[in-house]
Amino acid sequence: MKLPKQIFGINTEEALRKYLEEARREPPKREETTPPSQITLPSLTAPQEYLHLPPVTHGKHEYGDVYVHLHRLGATSEVTQVCKQHNYTIETTVAENNGHTYVGGLNHSQAMTLVKELKYAPLNLRRGVDFLKELRDGASGRKIVHDAAGNVITPKTLIEVYKEITEVRRPWRAEWFSDRCNTQKKTMRVTYDVVNAQGALEEVTEDLDPYLTRDKAPGIDLDDWLDRATAQGLPPEDVQRGSLHYWCPRADRVGGFGADADRLGLSCDGDPRGSYAAVGVRLSAAGAQKI
Repeated sequence: MKLPKQIFGINTEEALRKYLEEARREPPKREETTPPSQITLPSLTAPQEYLHLPPVTHGKHEYGDVYVHLHRLGATSEVTQVCKQHNYTIETTVAENNGHTYVGGLNHSQAMTLVKELKYAPLNLRRGVDFLKELRDGASGRKIVHDAAGNVITPKTLIEVYKEITEVRRPWRAEWFSDRCNTQKKTMRVTYDVVNAQGALEEVTEDLDPYLTRDKAPGIDLDDWLDRATAQGLPPEDVQRGSLHYWCPRADRVGGFGADADRLGLSCDGDPRGSYAAVGVRLSAAGAQKI
């Protein structure tokens, strides 16, 4: 597959470069669409590798217990089998600081299909924000964070995972969210996966709540975004200034988050056709099927 020149505002020469002009749109009110499809989520075989996100309500969505993997998806035998069935070409050339290599080289659709065929749920942006916030608050000692087995995750581990995602350093590391932006009658909308209070995975489409409708590169404040994100996980209109590069939603684009030696970036205008070794995906599962 021929790689696009840019992904998440990133070209192959320099990660996370701003590449689109500012887009300004009036934020519409959110509305429901047709009933979503559902799949059943699996039991966890290694609960100590998953961070517990407690039940929470964001907007009209009631999320139940969700467990998010501490590392991006690696090349397990199950992963290899699914990729072989679909003729997906994967790369495992990028490693986290602890030596864990993860699967890259998949475009957005391929990554989402892989996660779902493994019977897990991909993270949407809102739950990605919750995950980062849980890591941050646990690492700083503001709260106690548990794994899927009910054990306390040490601050040292939480710091390592948080820095793996957010630290500005080499190499480039990034991951997809399930969010796909689209328009209907000039109204910006988003389609994403939700693990509901019953533990089922749903795909929903809705209008975006009011959010920051222009690029800031740089930047917005990471902590202010995590503390005050919208129901869909986007920065609020009055988010504080900071060093986090932000590319706002655009039609037919997808969400992702990444960091390299130059910058940390939240992109909602990634090319869904793009694939790159550094862009992985993260598993989550519903609490009702956690053990």
